[in-house]
Amino acid sequence: MTRQELITRAYEIAARDLRACYNPDGIVAGRTHFNAYWARDGFWGVFGALELRDFDQAHRHLDFFAKAQRPNGELPAKIEYLGHVIGRYHTRRIEPKSVFRIGQFFFRPVDPAALFVIAIWQYYRHTGDREFLKDFAPVAHRAVKWLASHDLDNDLLLETGSLSDWMDSVLKRGKILNINVLYAKSVQNLSKIFEQIGDRRRANEYRKLADEIYERIRVAFWNGQYLVDWLSGNQAGGFASDGNALAILFELTTSHQTREIFHYINRYRLNYNHPLITVWPAYRLSQILPSYSIFGMADYHSTLLWPWIGAIHSLNKFRHGQKGLAISGLAKIAQWYVKNEGVYEIYERSGRPVDRAFYQSEQPFAWNAACFIYAAKSMGLVGEHQVLRK
Repeated sequence: MTRQELITRAYEIAARDLRACYNPDGIVAGRTHFNAYWARDGFWGVFGALELRDFDQAHRHLDFFAKAQRPNGELPAKIEYLGHVIGRYHTRRIEPKSVFRIGQFFFRPVDPAALFVIAIWQYYRHTGDREFLKDFAPVAHRAVKWLASHDLDNDLLLETGSLSDWMDSVLKRGKILNINVLYAKSVQNLSKIFEQIGDRRRANEYRKLADEIYERIRVAFWNGQYLVDWLSGNQAGGFASDGNALAILFELTTSHQTREIFHYINRYRLNYNHPLITVWPAYRLSQILPSYSIFGMADYHSTLLWPWIGAIHSLNKFRHGQKGLAISGLAKIAQWYVKNEGVYEIYERSGRPVDRAFYQSEQPFAWNAACFIYAAKSMGLVGEHQVLRK
């Protein structure tokens, strides 16, 4: 197959797998061990659903979580209908249960609230539905105010505890890049929401705040080569591709910083013959939640590959003039999807979905499918390319 044929076929597979995760109330993360409405997976799923023009599905998902929002603005980490097993008797929960803390030792996830606001704006970008925006402006505002309450030292950056972002196997805390990038984007999007519904005072207030947070991230996290993974006291993390890729996607980095990040990735061959790796260097064993090590999955958020990051990185390269490399990168992901006839959760560097004694990669997996769809459509490689509001 040519690169274009691979991408087209993979797009069809991704669309099929994303739609396989559609439920009456929204988008579930997967269909086996993640068969629940996980917030971050579903909000990224909205990106893909919108590109497929499945507007009703995207709306249902956003509305489902809006109704589950707490008065203080917090969003659930997931919503589930799962039952319980008592001996050989099975019970089935009829009413949905909102889960705000995944485990006893976990802090509450912070990024779902930011992704919620970003997904709300994405919905408006595609539909132009101002009535929707008016209805969702209050819930978006509450979410951002709840996020801002995590700025414990009033320096415009959020401080969070361990296991409070998507890397819930990694023991990092303090100012986490990925969380702060999503927070910055959510504040910027809230400003645009208020602007579109005619609330100029709040639009200006949050536009100014977003600009300040953007600049604060550019300065505080920059080490001359990339934005560091985390900051805690006088210590700093290494290179994490999630926060750097999203910072470029959301136009947070300067042109100089973007070039340096690309240069760092190329220098250390972090996406050589495979999608962009998750972190470099790999997290130390002492940074990994012990249960993951016990079950042979210490590399879950470390050296295993998450194609959603590679798809965003390809889109970034495309938007910054590296079109050939961008298409090659997306074609590599497409090759994996076509070869395995499905979109899986995590992969070995060989392109084989993880299949180990205690863990098998989820399939279908909404997050990866949605980001591939979003990147392919945004690059104009499939379907009808639309020019949307930024």
